[in-house]
Amino acid sequence: MEITAAQEQKKRLTVADQAEEEEEEVAEVDDCFGVEASEFRDTWNRRYSGYCGCFQDTNRSRLDAFAHKLKIPNKRFTYKKPHDRASPRTTLQVFPLKIAKLRLGIQWPLQVFGMVAIRDCLHHNRNIIFDRPRDNCQIVTRQKVPSE
Repeated sequence: MEITAAQEQKKRLTVADQAEEEEEEVAEVDDCFGVEASEFRDTWNRRYSGYCGCFQDTNRSRLDAFAHKLKIPNKRFTYKKPHDRASPRTTLQVFPLKIAKLRLGIQWPLQVFGMVAIRDCLHHNRNIIFDRPRDNCQIVTRQKVPSE
């Protein structure tokens, strides 16, 4: 069975239409997340900025600016004296990353940049755990999963 030029053109248009629809869906989801993030930031600033600082404040900037005013107590051994053998230890917190699906047009290796920050219950300013500019991005390569 021979495919005519018209059928081939129709097939190409169908694939292009599917790709365009997927891009529109991705844009809608991205826009939805952007609106949600903006609303979260505005709510944070209304509720907490007077006490905790603005949403964009970080522990470092807050500590530098108000070092003489801030008296953040040590959380270690707050209520009872430590044992004789107890001593401070260096720790490392590992945050795993899993790329579940790549969107249309995105390929390995990924160039990751931007900021990831978390907040704690002590003073609610951001603790920056990842901060890379676009021109010094982190390269993420595909990791082969060993077969079970």
